[in-house]
Amino acid sequence: MNSERFTQFLEQKDGDTPLNLWERMYPAIPNPRSETYVSTPFTSGPAKAYIATKEPQLAVGEVTLRSMQANSKFLDDALSGFPSKNKLLTIPYHIGKRDGWGEVDYNGFWMSYLSGISPREAAEFNDQAARRKVIQADVFNDHAAPTERRLEEYQKLVDAYGTFVEKIEINPVSEMVFVPGYEDSLGCTAEKLLAERLKIRQMFVVFDSAHHEYERKVEEGAPWLKGHPQIKENGGETLVFFAASL
Repeated sequence: MNSERFTQFLEQKDGDTPLNLWERMYPAIPNPRSETYVSTPFTSGPAKAYIATKEPQLAVGEVTLRSMQANSKFLDDALSGFPSKNKLLTIPYHIGKRDGWGEVDYNGFWMSYLSGISPREAAEFNDQAARRKVIQADVFNDHAAPTERRLEEYQKLVDAYGTFVEKIEINPVSEMVFVPGYEDSLGCTAEKLLAERLKIRQMFVVFDSAHHEYERKVEEGAPWLKGHPQIKENGGETLVFFAASL
């Protein structure tokens, strides 16, 4: 992959919090931005359900790990076919594993990143959310908790954040595109809700089943997407295209 096409994330320093990382990255963010954020299932979604069904003996943690590996391998293989339109591509799992971070921490970073608010304002929101006890972090971070229960916490966080940023100037990414399976991922669901609150343009990643690389990269690389509505025959010119609607 051409690294210049993708957002590069700074290495973690000892004790780095999501706010610390955003403080270090913020000065290099252009205004306005020409950037496509690729919302993709990672720790959840159809790959996780597929693996759990195929290998029911696996513990929840192992299924989550396998899901992360499967989702990232599939997308990495497909990225070369993404239309860049001269925009920077931001792939969320390129941030890597951050020591000491839970789901709340990653979501906190991405809310700042996607909206482009200043670190000072991000810190103010963090303080507000903590004082008002907007969410239950233990439920938010618990991959074994019921999906519906965790979704409630995600929605509370997005609602609080959306209300907060309505009063300030933001510098959001120019568009968000959603990889097939996003609808079954808590993280992607939260990102879509946030995109709606921030009025970020939304598109869908569609794979062309007529393309010569489709069988190897999608049918074999992501069997959990069989029959998905974001797979369509489109003449075979490019493996991937973005669609405003399905």
